[in-house]
Amino acid sequence: MDVISGEDVISGEDVISGERVVSSEIVDAVERLGTTPREIATALWSKGATGRPCRSGKCVIAAFLVAEFPEAERVRVKYNPFAKTVRIDADVCGTRSTTVYAGGLATFLERFDDGMFPELIAPTS
Repeated sequence: MDVISGEDVISGEDVISGERVVSSEIVDAVERLGTTPREIATALWSKGATGRPCRSGKCVIAAFLVAEFPEAERVRVKYNPFAKTVRIDADVCGTRSTTVYAGGLATFLERFDDGMFPELIAPTS
């Protein structure tokens, strides 16, 4: 899975986005989900993750990261349909991490937002 910082595609452990250093644990957790939309959906389903489409703080990726990192105060996941990228902002123990992904994660989130993975959609409350 490609992680993007500015104009460069770089590996997860070397990520620096602006002035914020990205937590390699968050990058690793996202990369373990897989590289294709189907792999990502299957991994999320196997972990019992569900979320709400088109809701940055409640999408399935945000729910997964909050479950993986209970110390996270806030996780926001935003899909950019024009750039075909996903931006993940996470506040963990007072440190803000920002990561931008392209590729399979972006395609997965586009499809999730379009309702293509109903097994991952949380019931409305």
